[in-house]
Amino acid sequence: MSYSNRGNLPPRDNRPIQDAPGSRQFRQTAGRTYQGSSEIPSLDPNYLKGTYFDSENRIKCELLTSEADSIARLLRDSNVGFSQVRKFFAAVRAIARDPETDFGQLQPHIQALKNKAAYFVGRGQGDDKRGRENFKRFIDANVDLSTKSEENFRKGFVPHFEAVIAYLRYYKP
Repeated sequence: MSYSNRGNLPPRDNRPIQDAPGSRQFRQTAGRTYQGSSEIPSLDPNYLKGTYFDSENRIKCELLTSEADSIARLLRDSNVGFSQVRKFFAAVRAIARDPETDFGQLQPHIQALKNKAAYFVGRGQGDDKRGRENFKRFIDANVDLSTKSEENFRKGFVPHFEAVIAYLRYYKP
């Protein structure tokens, strides 16, 4: 049992790893290929136009069910990781947990989510970057609407984002 000058270690296998996670072949065998931009779905331009609430000032049920479900599917198909989205949700919850702070003081923290989303997109490469754009659009639309009032933020954005997280966990166990 002689292994040259490397002690008791077996000889190195210098063949390229072709089916490692992240490689093109692995992504194809995993059932998803994101080589062309047409294969990555996009967020509906009319998403979240208007308000979070119905005529009786209750959150719209579809934001907690069908809209949250479709956003979660979009994020799944865009290859956005659950833990990445969960970190953003943790930041939103941290902002929402401070009940004694005036909403005017919270707005810069809410607006900063846009910066964090832009950084998140910038870290991606190629198809991942295009997929992350959907998440940035989701954050941007919600930040724009939720900064209009404290009620929009606490009773609209937070429960809607929580529902998206729940559906995303369902699709990305």
